[in-house]
Amino acid sequence: RWAVVGNSHSGMLIAQNLIGAGVAPGMVTVVKREEMKWAEKQPGGWTKYDGTGLKGTVATWAKHELPPELKQALFRGDEISWEEQLADLG
Repeated sequence: RWAVVGNSHSGMLIAQNLIGAGVAPGMVTVVKREEMKWAEKQPGGWTKYDGTGLKGTVATWAKHELPPELKQALFRGDEISWEEQLADLG
């Protein structure tokens, strides 16, 4: 089993690479605090969510090819420890 902490660009890139390397999507869990964000070009040349939003091939993969078996778990903050949350994932 694999747990990826964070669903920002880097976290989803890791999930994409794990699945691309042959790890079954059901064996990968993305632990997140919020829903995915997409990098959005804005007037004036700046990008909204540039630091965390999904971009390029990762954005395309997440929008169109994200396997439904990929588990996504919402981080529950201070209510429970990381160790307990990851243990809950199986």
